[in-house]
Amino acid sequence: MATMPQHYIDPMELASICGISIVKATLVFTGTMLVYDYVITFEREVKLAWMRRWKWGKIVFMLNRYLPFLDTFLVIWLRMRPNSTSECMFGFKVYTWLTLFGILIAEIVLTSRTYALWAVKRSAFLALATLALVLYVPAIFITNLEVRSIGFVGTATGCVKTAPASRLVFVLFILLLVSETILLGMTVVAVWKTRPRPRLIVTMYRDGLIYYLPQRVFHSLFCSRILLHIWEEAIPNEEVISTTLVGHDMSFAQVRSGDTGMQSELPSNVEATPPTSLEPFLEENERLRT
Repeated sequence: MATMPQHYIDPMELASICGISIVKATLVFTGTMLVYDYVITFEREVKLAWMRRWKWGKIVFMLNRYLPFLDTFLVIWLRMRPNSTSECMFGFKVYTWLTLFGILIAEIVLTSRTYALWAVKRSAFLALATLALVLYVPAIFITNLEVRSIGFVGTATGCVKTAPASRLVFVLFILLLVSETILLGMTVVAVWKTRPRPRLIVTMYRDGLIYYLPQRVFHSLFCSRILLHIWEEAIPNEEVISTTLVGHDMSFAQVRSGDTGMQSELPSNVEATPPTSLEPFLEENERLRT
């Protein structure tokens, strides 16, 4: 059997490099979109929000507006610079809780809008309060499990995940999907029962649909990926391509069943840029082996 050439690269190492590159590219894109949206809406924010008194609505708006800057750039900082393992673990725990808090703030905004559409009726309040309890309590419990189960290690190129999150994480997406579907249904019923329909009611209904439809698709995609990942992990003695989703930190890496880590370093004598596809490298490796 022919010996491996000096510059042979294991496919698993290439997959790890691609996974890390995808994560970093996604983070840069997310941060860019956040800053871009802030810039183009800043004038409206000053005019419509800053001049208001500090009441419940303004507090929720400010939290929903500015918290994403904290958690988004925190995870970028963790992923793209050298950090110690203790810094990685602490940083990602903070990031996970901030992400949950941000999601709950967004749900409060949607719930308040739905409550207003129902003309602050007692029946609507009871229904929405029950829905909030069903969502918030399990979300906090599952996030606590996630924080305890994940593992990260510090490297020269940023924090790298070494242990997966709890498999209950996908339940969060199901809860969000169910919650927002119910909110959409209540919105449709409230608008349908309103005669005549003022422009404010129509605007709230339109924005509700615009928010729900993309969320519906993304929740479905993320839930499907998490379930596929779980099923792949359950396949014994078979090499698979694994997709892992934690909160909104997505990473792709090739792993073997039972392997909770991710190889992230190239051999010292290899210099390579992350490829966009592994197929050419896999074909070349197969040719060299034969």
